Amino acid sequence: MKRNLFVCLLATLSLVACNGGEATTTSTNTAGTEVTVPTTTGTTTTDPSETLDKVTNLQYSDGKITFNAVTNATSYRLSIKQNETVVHEKDYATTTIDITPLGLYGGHYTASVIAKNGGIKSEAEFVNFETLHKDTTLRLEAELACLDRTRNWSDDAEASNYAYALAFDDCGQGMYFRYYAFEAGNREVKVAYATAMPGSKMTLFVNNSNVSNTYSVVFSENTGWYGDSHEFAEVIVENVTLVQGWNELYLMKNGTSSDDPQWGGFAQIDYIEISGTNHEFDLDDFDMSSNVYNLEAEMAHWHWDNSSQRPTNWGGSFSLGFGLGEMEHADDGVRFDVTIAEAGTYAICPKLSGNKSLRVKIDDGEEVTPDAFGTYSNWDNPETASDDIYRVELSAGFHQIDFIRNGNWFCFDKLVLLKVTE
Repeated sequence: MKRNLFVCLLATLSLVACNGGEATTTSTNTAGTEVTVPTTTGTTTTDPSETLDKVTNLQYSDGKITFNAVTNATSYRLSIKQNETVVHEKDYATTTIDITPLGLYGGHYTASVIAKNGGIKSEAEFVNFETLHKDTTLRLEAELACLDRTRNWSDDAEASNYAYALAFDDCGQGMYFRYYAFEAGNREVKVAYATAMPGSKMTLFVNNSNVSNTYSVVFSENTGWYGDSHEFAEVIVENVTLVQGWNELYLMKNGTSSDDPQWGGFAQIDYIEISGTNHEFDLDDFDMSSNVYNLEAEMAHWHWDNSSQRPTNWGGSFSLGFGLGEMEHADDGVRFDVTIAEAGTYAICPKLSGNKSLRVKIDDGEEVTPDAFGTYSNWDNPETASDDIYRVELSAGFHQIDFIRNGNWFCFDKLVLLKVTE
């Protein structure tokens, strides 16, 4: 018994001596080749070498980062930057890494890969690559589309983006969405809503047209009001025609006394989603400048001294049919709550009838009375604005632009903001 124990111990010592005093095991690395790596004794690891070679043949193709395996490497640190911002960093055990699940926005990136084995790391190898933008379904938040942020917004932790839009009590009120289409065609538009009055409805207008490109949106399910039920339903509007470039979509309460429920009923809106084509595009091929905003006065924050006044449906002579009627008292007017995508000089042109002289207040600035707002020769083409049009500098972000009566009455149809590109 003692003799057998002595033989086993001697054999073990001989095995360690043959490996230079280092116990090893044989394993297979990510490239499928056998490598010898040290075993761990207690908390100390003896590495096979003091350095690792850099990865070679680092490439990007078809959504995948690939490279050759490094001898003795047990993992690879992949880091992806856009400009100086790290957008992804993770250790992988493979030499082919599919990055399509990361959903990188189309643009230019730099990837670096470091081979690793425990605490030993190689130098980094780099590759620059470009991803195309995939045109996927896009969600647009209703509360951010309100031109009246004081009336049509409610915070709620369970709603999309923690808020939703509500209090569309009068025909003409609604939301203004902006969407960039990389190609013209028909899309599906999904609307998330809540209502305790099934059969309520709104109208979806596309690109400031109240004739040829309009769609009825019927809210048929009784979800209850969202503040009580915390439940939204969805309705899909099919075959919505979009142009290539920026599209303006208006979701408006719109009805008559003969509707059931009357005047289109009532609904609360959480978001809309516009279906994508799943086609890929190089963003460098597109001018996505956001230069023109057509803002409906009836959707903005109107303020009359006579609190019973409401938007009026004048039909085809007004954009989308609706406008704001006689501003007859000293401080009557309308304020537009709008988010501007790009900083710059903007021409401000309100489409008015009656008195053309108004006071204007932008954000916390002083009231001014421009000498003239200028004119358009064609309201369907805002770039025909005259050279004498009133202009202001606007930063990118949220602004409040208030128009107030100055002297005689006026009626307000819409406000056009045009970025000056001189």
